[in-house]
Amino acid sequence: MALVVASAGAEDRTAACRALFAPGVHAELAARRFAGLFESGELDPDGLIVATDAGSICGAMLAYRIGGAQAAVWPPAADDSAIQDALVAGALAWIGREPTKVIQSLVRAAERPRAAALERAGFRAITSLAFLSRVCRGTDANHRPEQLHLRPMAAYDDSFVAMLLRTYDGTLDVPELNGTRTPEEILAGYRANGPSLRWWLEREGETVGLLLLGMQSDDPTVELSYVGLVPEARSRGLGREAIDIALAEAARSARQAVQLNVDVRNEPALRIYRDRFFRTDDLRELYLRVSE
Repeated sequence: MALVVASAGAEDRTAACRALFAPGVHAELAARRFAGLFESGELDPDGLIVATDAGSICGAMLAYRIGGAQAAVWPPAADDSAIQDALVAGALAWIGREPTKVIQSLVRAAERPRAAALERAGFRAITSLAFLSRVCRGTDANHRPEQLHLRPMAAYDDSFVAMLLRTYDGTLDVPELNGTRTPEEILAGYRANGPSLRWWLEREGETVGLLLLGMQSDDPTVELSYVGLVPEARSRGLGREAIDIALAEAARSARQAVQLNVDVRNEPALRIYRDRFFRTDDLRELYLRVSE
């Protein structure tokens, strides 16, 4: 075997995208969509790594940067362990061209055997994330907060990061990430990829948390990107009220559904989502590779 691992060339991107997915009608549609993302520049095409043997693609892997010294990878799409390891090495080499402290991978159950290659490269299985969704209802728009006031946030700035870090204190959502990046790196990540809808959560004139929602003009769903309260504001029913506010904002924007993901260890948050009729659509295992 004369294995070559490199970024896919323009002429190979569609075939490389097909290699990322299991065969099937939905896989073909997904492959075409990703090929379009590379063509448009929404994803850096150099992050599409392929392994070839005698000119034929025998494996592929996707890597992409998400800002703020962070990147993400998909598990290597190959059955041979040597090819898997070569793809992971190629993806890490590409990511390493820029300073990166945290690399994450979300692994579905069917992909779990390929995640062994990630572990061999220093990734650790941390927890599972539950992907939840809920249909928006007309009555959601009628909600009026009793304790919280929503104040628009003008921009991602130092005051945002300071509040964000306060809400991280005691968090049950992947606490392993706390302290892995500097405030400046966190701010850079939000400025690069943060959702455009952002509010301060206030109670009796005091800022007690944050609410961030992602809405795309061509997407009928809303992403509940982040809701967080400072420790002293917890256990007062404010978390439930913040979720109700998010649902109301989504309904008023004529969106069809709200989506989010949450650490399965965060039982208090999961109770709120269950009470608000969110359903579990998927479970994925979170792998992290953190630079010291």
